[in-house]
Amino acid sequence: MRYAKLIVHGKLLGRWVGLLSTLAPSAALAVAALALMPGLAAGQPPSPAPALSGETIIAIPGATESLALASCIQAALESNAELQAVREGRGELAGQMVQARAIGLPTLDLSGTWTRGRDPSFAFDQTFGGGSEGFGDSALDSLLGGISFIPSPEDIPAQTFWRTSLNAHWELQPTLIYNAISAAGLGIRRQEILIADAEQKTTEAVMNAYHAAVLAGESVAALDADLAAKAEFLETTRHRLRLGLSTPLDTLRAAVGYANLLPQRRSAEQRLRDAGANLNVLIGRPAYTPIAVETDAPLELEVIDPDLAVTAVTRRPDISELDVYQRILHRSRGAIKSEHHPSLAADASYGYVTGELPELTDEGHDFWSASVTLKVPLFDGLRTKGRIQEAEAQIRRARLQCEEALRRARLEILSILGDLEAARRNHAAAKLNRIAADDALTQVSLRYELGKADYISVLDVQADRLLAQSNRIQARNEVLTLTASLKRAMGFAPTVPLRGILDALRRERAEESPD
Repeated sequence: MRYAKLIVHGKLLGRWVGLLSTLAPSAALAVAALALMPGLAAGQPPSPAPALSGETIIAIPGATESLALASCIQAALESNAELQAVREGRGELAGQMVQARAIGLPTLDLSGTWTRGRDPSFAFDQTFGGGSEGFGDSALDSLLGGISFIPSPEDIPAQTFWRTSLNAHWELQPTLIYNAISAAGLGIRRQEILIADAEQKTTEAVMNAYHAAVLAGESVAALDADLAAKAEFLETTRHRLRLGLSTPLDTLRAAVGYANLLPQRRSAEQRLRDAGANLNVLIGRPAYTPIAVETDAPLELEVIDPDLAVTAVTRRPDISELDVYQRILHRSRGAIKSEHHPSLAADASYGYVTGELPELTDEGHDFWSASVTLKVPLFDGLRTKGRIQEAEAQIRRARLQCEEALRRARLEILSILGDLEAARRNHAAAKLNRIAADDALTQVSLRYELGKADYISVLDVQADRLLAQSNRIQARNEVLTLTASLKRAMGFAPTVPLRGILDALRRERAEESPD
C-alpha cells in the first residue's frame, strides 16, 4: 500500500514537473524541491530552543539562575587553578626569606658518640716512659730496677669512650647577611607583583569569556529573529502563491533561505556552548556545568587622551616586576662580593666524656672548648671575580629587557586605544545601521504583502538586517573587551571604572608637574 502511494505521488509530481517544464525549467525544479522538503512545504518550520531569555543568555541549559560578571570574577580569583599556582610561589619565597635570615643566626646542636678502639701510639713516646729507652741511665731507673709503669705497646688493650656535647657555631658576615635578606625581601615583593599581574590577567580573561558568551548568545538570538522573519516571509509567499500573486519558484527560494540559515544557527549554538564551557573552566568549575549569564554590561565611552594613557605604563605589574628583578640582581652581586670580605666565626662546645656510661655525668668528666676565628680571604683562584662579572652581565641584560618592555608596553597601550576608538565608532554606526535595517525590512515586507515589491528585495533586506545586527553585536563585544584590555595595559584591574582611572592619572600628572 505504501509503495502504491509513493507511485501515485511520483506520477502526480511527474505531471506537475512536465507541465511546468513547458513554462520554465526553474519552476519544475522548485516543485521537485518543495516535494523533498515536506516540513517546510507544509508550513511547519522547526523551532530551535531560544538562547536569549529576557536579559539572560543560556549558555549551557540547566542553570537555575544567571551569573553576574562580578560573581564570575570573584569565583575565578578564588578558584582559578593557574592563579592559585602563581600564589603558591609566595610561600616558596617566604621559605627563602627564612633561609636568608638563618645566615645571621648561630647554630646549636647536641651530639653523642660511642667509640671503641686501641691506640698504642702514646706508648712509643719517651716523655711518658714508654719504650726501652724511656728513662735511660737515670737514678730513678736504677732505683726501680728497670720497672716501667707504661705497658708495652702490644699490651695496651682496646678502650671504650662515651662522649656527649652541646656545640654552638656562629659565623658573622654582615654584608652577606644584609644582601641575602634584602634579596629575599625583594623576591617576595616581586612575587606579590606577579600575583597582582596574574589576577589582572585572570580578570581580563574572565571578562572576555563572559562577553564572548554574551556575543554568542546574542548571535543565536539574531539568527532566531532572522529565522522568524524568514518563516513569516515563507508563509506570506505561500499565501501569495494560493492567490496567484507569486510562483512556486518564489516559495522555493523563501524555503531555501530559511533552510540555509539552520546550519548557521546550529553552529552558533555550539559556539555558545563552547563559550559557556570556557567560562566555567576559568571560574574553576567543570566545563559543562549548566551556566547562564546576563547581558546588561554597560559600555564605558569616556574620551581618553593618548598621552595621558601612556603615562600609566610604569604602573603595570610586569614593568614593576622587571624593576624589582634588577634590584634583586644588585643584591645578588653584593652577596657575591661579600665573599672577599673578612668574616668572624665563633665556636663553643661543652660536654662529658667517660669510659663507663653510668659515669658520664660525674664530676670531673666534663670538658669544654671555645674558639674565635678571623678569616681574611686573600685569593680564591679568581672564582669570585668571575661570578661578579656574570652578575654584572645579568644586571645589564635585565636593564635592557626593562627598556624594551617599556617600549612594547607603550605600543600596546596606543594600539589597544586605537582599536578601541575604531570599535566605538563602528558600534555607533552599527546601531544606526541596525535601526535603518529594521525599518527597511518592515517597509519591504509590507510592500511585498501588498504586491508592490518582489521576493528578491525581501530576501536582500533580510540579509542586510542580519548583517547589521551581527555587526552591532560584534562591535559591542569589541568595545567591552578592548576596554578591559586597555585597563589592564595601563596597570589597573579591568574591574576599575574607566572614569576613575582617568581621574587618578590626571591627579598623578598634576602632582608630578607643579607648574
